[in-house]
Amino acid sequence: MLRQYPDTKYAEEIEFLIFKSQYLYADNSRVYRQEERFNTAIDYYNSFIEHFPNSKFRSEADEPEKK
Repeated sequence: MLRQYPDTKYAEEIEFLIFKSQYLYADNSRVYRQEERFNTAIDYYNSFIEHFPNSKFRSEADEPEKK
């Protein structure tokens, strides 16, 4: 979606959902796969925060396990 429509008004929410889904994927993975998948989630988090530092989703992104 973001590759084809980078200027979409939903970019903030899409980037947040990409991070959140990767985090949940890592959290529900087998232990031996978690490190790599959490590292990918961290990369998505950093990208999200870089693009949207004042996002309305910031508090949930900072503590995804509480939501």
